[in-house]
Amino acid sequence: MARVAVVTGGTRGIGEAISVALKDAGFKVAANYAGNDDRAKAFTMAGATTAAEEARASVNSEGQEMLRLAEEQINVGKRLVESGHTRVRRYIVQKPVDANITLHEEHVEVIRRAIADSANVTDTDWSDKTIEVTDTMEEAVVNKTAHVIEEIVIRKQGSDRTQKVHDTVRRQEVLVERMPLGIGTKKTV
Repeated sequence: MARVAVVTGGTRGIGEAISVALKDAGFKVAANYAGNDDRAKAFTMAGATTAAEEARASVNSEGQEMLRLAEEQINVGKRLVESGHTRVRRYIVQKPVDANITLHEEHVEVIRRAIADSANVTDTDWSDKTIEVTDTMEEAVVNKTAHVIEEIVIRKQGSDRTQKVHDTVRRQEVLVERMPLGIGTKKTV
C-alpha cells in the first residue's frame, strides 16, 4: 500500500521540490496551491504529483500561508414530544338494589247483623240510599336522588430526569513530518 503525502504550496518553489522528492521516494503526492491554476496544471501534467488541488488555506497580511483547523462541539438541547395519552372516561353501571318497606292496607268490611229486638221504628227513611267507602292501600314509590361520592382530579405532574447523550464530534488535526532528502539527492528550489 502506497504512502500518501499532502504538500501545501506543492506546485512551485520549495513546495515543488518537496513534492518531487517525495514522489521519487515512492510516495503518492497530493499538492495543493493557492490561485495559480496554470502553474498547477503544468505541474500535474509533468507527472510530478498525483493531483494538484486548490488550497483552502488563507494567507495572512505578511504573506504567510495559514491552515485553519476546525473542531466540532456538541450542543445538547431538548424538545417537547408526545410520550403517551391518558384517557379518563365516565360511564354508567347498574346494580340491583333491594330494600324492605312495610305497607299498610285498609279494606271495607261489610257486616250484617240480625237485630234481636224488632221494635217498631217510627222514623224510617224509605228513600234509596247508597254508601260508598274507599279501600286504601300503600304502594312503594321509588324516588332516586344523586349524591356526589367521589371526585376525580386530572392534572399533570412534572418530574426531571438526567439522560446521558452519546455522539461523536470531529476535529481536524495536522501532522507535520520533516523528511530529509536522501543522501546524494540534490535539493532543487
